[in-house]
Amino acid sequence: MGSDMESILANPIGQPMATILFNSFGRDGTLAVWSVIVFVQFLMGANALMVASRQLFAFARDRAAPFSRFVYRVNRRTGTPVNAVWCCAFVALLLGLLVFAGPATYSAIFGVALLGQYTAFSIPMAARFLGGKRWHPGPFDLGRFGLPVAILAVVWMIFSTVILTFPTSPSPDKNTMNYTVVVYCGWVGMCLMYYYLPVYGGACWFDGPQRTVDDSETDSPSLSGASPDDVGKLYLEEKQVA
Repeated sequence: MGSDMESILANPIGQPMATILFNSFGRDGTLAVWSVIVFVQFLMGANALMVASRQLFAFARDRAAPFSRFVYRVNRRTGTPVNAVWCCAFVALLLGLLVFAGPATYSAIFGVALLGQYTAFSIPMAARFLGGKRWHPGPFDLGRFGLPVAILAVVWMIFSTVILTFPTSPSPDKNTMNYTVVVYCGWVGMCLMYYYLPVYGGACWFDGPQRTVDDSETDSPSLSGASPDDVGKLYLEEKQVA
């Protein structure tokens, strides 16, 4: 495997992990292992695309996303939000082009994904105990352990967010600086501008999630244990009958 880190990082392969595998297993063994890694990454990307498209569809359903009328369309044949999937794929393609802008640029963009997740997780946890409204627990509840677990989780995510904005080495220059905090603050700023924009902003018309299923419908056997795709198909069938 070798312990010369400088030669591993400077190898023409350009991938330290691939270099270590090549030194250990040779060309054929490296290709075999690396093909598994590529396949797993493809599955991860497909899963991320599916989750992101469903989230975008939910935002569009509540009119909380740009071009909601276009995004919030369920394909009549498949019963799935195809427009939301293609929108997420197109945005992912644009973000993928940033790899040609240099490591500092794409590292900052991809680092925002983790910071965004921590922010999205921390806000509802904090709102659960600081919101001032009565809490109605669901089927699973931590009970009295909920507060200490939430405090520990939020504090850890705040700490991790700060750590992730630091550069990888002391005294960074313009090429090694971590610009994640710049991109993150810029993204949050644009979101706030979109929300508070006069007349067109969400603050002027957004009134919370839209309820599309009645209580009587949720108790029906046809929707019990159904997946989101099955619910979409049932919705289209009922709409066509009506």
